[in-house]
Amino acid sequence: MEDQELIRIIRKEPDRGWDLLMKQYTGLLWHVARGILSGREDIEDTVAEAFVQAWEQWDRFDPARGSLKS
Repeated sequence: MEDQELIRIIRKEPDRGWDLLMKQYTGLLWHVARGILSGREDIEDTVAEAFVQAWEQWDRFDPARGSLKS
């Protein structure tokens, strides 16, 4: 799904939008974290924390400055 569509859904239907965002990017975040961390629990915590930070700072996200993926 394209960023613009995800952003639109998050703004109109936050629960559904965040679920879609997490489904789309959990694998990527897991892959990146696994390349840096060694323990499964540390990887899970890091991926979860990344989504918490994104949610808490959503109002600061500017699609003109970067993608959801970045």
